[in-house]
Amino acid sequence: MKKVLLACCLGAAVVTAYAQPQHPGPDANQRLTYLQKSLQLSNEQTQEIKPILEQSAQQRHALMKKYEEQFKAFRADMKNQDQQTRSQLAGVLTPAQLQAFDTQREAHKHFRRGPGHRPGGPHGEARPDAPQP
Repeated sequence: MKKVLLACCLGAAVVTAYAQPQHPGPDANQRLTYLQKSLQLSNEQTQEIKPILEQSAQQRHALMKKYEEQFKAFRADMKNQDQQTRSQLAGVLTPAQLQAFDTQREAHKHFRRGPGHRPGGPHGEARPDAPQP
């Protein structure tokens, strides 16, 4: 039973993560700085990559604007579905189990933030300039 609830929770979190509108992310200069360090780019490569990243950031921003209303509607639908699921679970679970379920959902909240919002670099890896533990 716990595994089924956890799977439902994680599944909802992952689906919700993709429902979140993605901000354009780090600006082109931040991405360039990250790539310079992580890929050890030469000065020539840095100069060639900069306009590519700037154009990509502009295009990503335009796409986010284009689909903003669809993201909002999807998020609202997912929130409603999540509330319905919790309401149905409340009819089956004990109060202590429901509280534990809510605690698990809160603990996995970071999954709902979506791609591009992971700690560290753009793909979740540690940033090269981040302090090492």
